[in-house]
Amino acid sequence: MTSRELGERLLPYLKESPMLLGCEPLSLRTRWQSLARTRPGLWMKRDDELSFSMSGSKVRKLWSLSQAIAVQAPKPLVLSWGSQRSAFLLAFQQIALELDWSLELFLLRSTAWQDHGTDQLFKLWMGASPLHWQERSAWAEIETRVRAYADSWTAKGQPVVLIPEGGCCRESLPGAMSLAWEILEQERQQSLFLDSITIEAGSGFTAQALICALGYAERPLHVDVLLCAGDEVSFQQGLEQRLRECESLWGDRPLGLPSFSCHRPATARSYGATNRRVWAALKEFAGRHGGLVDPIYGAKHFDWLLQQPSGNLSRTLWVHSGGALSIFGYPKIPGVGDES
Repeated sequence: MTSRELGERLLPYLKESPMLLGCEPLSLRTRWQSLARTRPGLWMKRDDELSFSMSGSKVRKLWSLSQAIAVQAPKPLVLSWGSQRSAFLLAFQQIALELDWSLELFLLRSTAWQDHGTDQLFKLWMGASPLHWQERSAWAEIETRVRAYADSWTAKGQPVVLIPEGGCCRESLPGAMSLAWEILEQERQQSLFLDSITIEAGSGFTAQALICALGYAERPLHVDVLLCAGDEVSFQQGLEQRLRECESLWGDRPLGLPSFSCHRPATARSYGATNRRVWAALKEFAGRHGGLVDPIYGAKHFDWLLQQPSGNLSRTLWVHSGGALSIFGYPKIPGVGDES
């Protein structure tokens, strides 16, 4: 399958997306930035430029997910669940308001939202929908609870759509797979062919979609996945789920998958953890390349890249999906302003 054929496979799940009004579906959207100052032959795909208020990986998932919801019965009630500070739910709420959906969220209660930093965004948008707060002790049963709530509405004749935690579902897959289509088309147009792609992972959904799409296109690029959350076993399980979803959508699976390796950050390995080394990497990237990376994913990825031998990074594309707004959730960036 060529990259064009991959695009034709994805097109039916994107061409009626209400998020792409006025846009040509599957047109090239984000550029490559040379990171030759760090390593010759290293580029960054600037998916962070897809949106100011949500990461590129969330935007792509929502492209196809919003179309899937839009073709449901008119005015469905949309239900989803996740952590109190879920980046996906923050993005989902914005799109629900834009598209005039009836959305209700089930949130895992954590510490109270603060009056500064990125918590202000959660308070700004999350307050627009009914919120059902859930205690951690009951979270293991959250899907059962949401389905029971959905059944109570369905019994009244109200159409209901359930979106699982993180939007990790079949309906999000074509949008997430558009990343691979863009990369392959950009390779062809530039006559610049990569040896590998490196991408960070939280839930792993976007990285798994990338691997599946490369498999369909029969493009033997090696994929390095930096696991900022989860572990290799859960990533493999998620990849198998993505393959089942591919089969459900198109009746087949990729004939073969590209090689891939899972890695852990070199520092602050626990999800959400930061330290001075992470902040130093964030500061170094800004000063060297002029861009912003977040401390939870991107800065750890840059730090990891700095540790790799040059030979391991020959013609490599780093997928930068965004999330730099999270910087403003911290009162101070360590090391910034200390010189004065």
